[in-house]
Amino acid sequence: MKRYAVKEVFGPTLQGEGRHAGAPVVFLRFAGCNAWSGHPDTKASSLCPFCDTDFIGGALMTADEIHDAISEKTHGWVRAVVVSGGEPLLQLDGDLARVLSRSWSLWVETNGLVQLDHGVRDAVEWVACSPKRPPDEIKIPIGDVDEFKVLWPHPDPALTPLAFDSWLGAWHGSRYVQPIEDGASDYGDQMRECRDALVEMMASLVGAWQVSLQAHKVLGVE
Repeated sequence: MKRYAVKEVFGPTLQGEGRHAGAPVVFLRFAGCNAWSGHPDTKASSLCPFCDTDFIGGALMTADEIHDAISEKTHGWVRAVVVSGGEPLLQLDGDLARVLSRSWSLWVETNGLVQLDHGVRDAVEWVACSPKRPPDEIKIPIGDVDEFKVLWPHPDPALTPLAFDSWLGAWHGSRYVQPIEDGASDYGDQMRECRDALVEMMASLVGAWQVSLQAHKVLGVE
């Protein structure tokens, strides 16, 4: 029987980012990532030198065990599960997605560096991509994505709203710019910097972009 490496299942809490910010959810966080090993000594040279997520370790669980663990957290009233990592698409497959989608709406958060299994796309309601590589290295088809969230200002100068805007073209999904919370600066200052940069770029952007805030950090929830 297949087992999945799960770092944690936690909630109820609030989705902090993007289109569904403020919605009550339970998080299913997978272990493992393809953008960083998770070890502090490799963080600075990784694709995510600002990452603050612990995705090492966890437990091996079957689909039914994952379902039961989520059910214990939803208390019968939470309707959505955010599937994250690390990088969840390294493990999330159609079989697990179908088991979970029978009970909850599934919202997946990915870095876009893994193709989306058709069985997963059929079972999930929302796919948010926060890219960690330039547009020409994104593996997930644009038609499988509902939300793009570009972190700003990214240490890789190729990862800008302008670069992704031209790549997205006439795509009608939700486009967000989100300030990177690096722990070294005041978050309010980072939000204002992100806002000012977006306003300055508006005349050059094709699609309608918005600023996404990490509301869970502003509110002080997990």
